[in-house]
Formats: sequence, structure tokens, C-alpha cells
Amino acid sequence: MAVLAGICAEAAGHRAFARLVRRDVQALQARVSPGRAGAVTEEMLAGLPEPVRRYLRYTGVVGRPVPGMIRLRQEGRMRPGPGQPWLPLQAKEHYSVQPPGFVWAGTARLGPVAVARARDMYAEGDGRMLVKVASLWPVADASGEQTDQAAMMRYLSEMIWFPAAFLAGNISFEAVDGSSARVTLADHGRTAAATLFFDEQGRLIDLVAQRYRTADASDPETWSTPVTGYGEFEGLRLPTRGKATWKLPGGDLDYIEVTITDLHYDTAPGRNRWPGDGAGLRGEQARGDQRDRPGGRGRTGRARLRGYGAPAGEGGCGRGVRRGGTGQRGVPGPVDEARTRAGRTLRRRDSLPAGLAVFQRPDRRTGQARRQTVDITKILQATMSRDHQIFTGKLANKHLNFPDRAMASAIRAQEGDFRNWAQIKDWATSIADALLS
Repeated sequence: MAVLAGICAEAAGHRAFARLVRRDVQALQARVSPGRAGAVTEEMLAGLPEPVRRYLRYTGVVGRPVPGMIRLRQEGRMRPGPGQPWLPLQAKEHYSVQPPGFVWAGTARLGPVAVARARDMYAEGDGRMLVKVASLWPVADASGEQTDQAAMMRYLSEMIWFPAAFLAGNISFEAVDGSSARVTLADHGRTAAATLFFDEQGRLIDLVAQRYRTADASDPETWSTPVTGYGEFEGLRLPTRGKATWKLPGGDLDYIEVTITDLHYDTAPGRNRWPGDGAGLRGEQARGDQRDRPGGRGRTGRARLRGYGAPAGEGGCGRGVRRGGTGQRGVPGPVDEARTRAGRTLRRRDSLPAGLAVFQRPDRRTGQARRQTVDITKILQATMSRDHQIFTGKLANKHLNFPDRAMASAIRAQEGDFRNWAQIKDWATSIADALLS
């Protein structure tokens, strides 16, 4: 009972923490003002120090619009201090360009257990850091001038993921030499300044600044954020890997290392949904985990339905067919036309007995897999699908939240990747052949 109570308490704390973060993100979004109209031009780079111009050209921002909001996902590890163990980290972050702001929400784990959740934010000139153990007990709730400066400096350092913001009116540069420049961010009567370092290709490779390490620190420490990998997001060359280091009197302290697994720009304020297929991300860190996660988080993937035998008069969206290229509801689109042609030779069967078999862990007495069958005939009839397939999926506990991991552990679900891509490709090809015949 004590274990069950702990699980329930953690789940309740997680939901409360998620609501807090959601409110902060919605407030950030509500403050977003329309960005600069049009795209970045070469003329906008005039007057900048040469290494900064080289950097912005390398990223590819010329000809691209300035985003209003940015959303990204991170994976990596972090540790609270010297000699402390590294903890796996997963995080999401939202940024606004005008006005400058961010909301970061991260979860640190010890094995499968979420030992701490943190929310760091900067809005309207104020910083705030909240850390809770198991989503329940706050161990840090920092605010004040030192926290404001630290959060503002963090925002400045993370503008590397939306470099068009370096052209905003509240940013100024000062030339240092051929491979570095001084940048200053002004916001709500305060400034944050750092030195940027670039390589010969134009890649930004490090940022060094003075930043407060704690809310009660009397003096700032030297802080560095080296970039350790580049890739392509939203058509731009952007950092995919990096870390942060405190340059302390006793030696350097690397305290966080992250990899960007997904990034998306919103050029129009008002949207705040993660694209289901990692839209806007292409490159060395392209993520497939969200797309590949099986239905029901079990070993059996979700049933795929194909609906190329349905009448075209049902509307513009093809049931069971990927919706790219369809018309609006009630207006025929390319999928409708293909479905009409296919329907001439592929008639819907009056009776199609079908079931979905879910295999669990083996029975202790017989050693055989226990089969539970769910009748999906009504689903097939409702969608007018001619055929269906069931594909095995993928279970990765590190991508599950605490309640789902507890459930997977309770039923002893086997972790692993059970997908058969050749089978999936063959079935997809058969759909395409039927549509085009």
C-alpha cells in the first residue's frame, strides 16, 4: 500500500507540475508580439562585425523569416555539483523572440525513477527557478536580481537556436577580432553581455560570460557554453549538441550536456502544439522515438487501416490513407479521385471477420503467450476499410512517464524494438499500387 500511495502521489505531483508549466508557457505565448515582417536580407547584416556576419550566413538565416516562438526538446545528462553523479535528463523548452523569454521544463532520473523536475523561466525581465523532488517537495524556488541576471544570460546563450533574433533591435555587437565578438542583450532596463567565439567556417563554437551561479551569490562566475555538434533544423545549420561549464577556482565544472532532438519554429503567434512527426527537423539528430512509439505502449503496435475502397462522396479525407493532398471535407481531393478509381475494381466485402490479438508475457503454467482478442470488425465497417494489418512496435521505458513505466513494469512488458520495416514497406507499397491501378 505504501508503494501504491507513493506512485499515486508522484503521479498527482507530476500532473500539478505539468499544469504549472503549461500556464507559464501560455502566458509566454500571450505576450508574443508579431515579429519583423518579411525575411532576413543581406542588407540586415551590414554593420555587424565580420565574424558575426560569417556566422549568420553560415546558419542560412538570409532569406528566412524571423520566428515568433520556438519549441525544442533536449536529452542529455546533468549533475548538481562536483563529485555528484550524472543523472539522465529530458527537457522541453519554449522561447519567444519579442519580447525575450523562455520556459524550460526538465526531468532528471535515477534509473527509471523521476527524482526531480525543474522549471526555469525568464519573462518580462524576471527569472525564476523551481526544483521539486519527485514533483512534490520543492528544494529550490529562486528569484531575485541574481536569478534575473542568470536567466537573462541563459536566454542570450540559447539564441543560437534561433539566430535571426541576433538581428533584433535590443541586440548590439562590438568587434573584438577576426574570430570573436562581444554581444549585448538589453531588456527591461537590464543588460547581459557575453563574448562569442567562431571558427573559420563561421560556426559559433563557444560563449563565455560572467553569470551568477546561485540566487545568493555575491559575485558572478565565469561561465562557458561550448558547442560540440551541428546539424540542420528548420532548414538552418544550428547546434545539436553542447554543454555548460562553470570556470571555478578549483577547476572546471561541466554540469550539463544536452542534445537537441526536435526543434520547431512558429512564425505566426498562437500555435503551441508539438508536430506529431517532428516537423521542421532534419539532420544528424532527427528523432523517430515519438513517431515510432507503439499504440498502447505495449509490444503490439496500433492497427493500421487502409480505406481505399470507400466511396468518394464521403468527403475529402481518405480513411486509413495518409491525408497529404486531400481536399477539404466535402470537396474531392487527389485521394478521393484515387479512391474512386480503386473502388471500381476493389469492392468492399460484405463480411470481413477481423480481430486484434494482444500478446502479453507468457503464462506461468503453460509457458505459452496469452492471447487476448479484441474484435475490430465494427472499426473496419465504420471506416469502410478493405484490409488491415497489425505491426509489432517499440517499447522504450525511458520515453514513458512514471505511471506508464510502473504499468509496464507491473505486466513485465518486454522492452525493445520489434518493428519489421520490410513488412511495413511491403504493405505500404501494396496500398500505393492499389491506389494507382
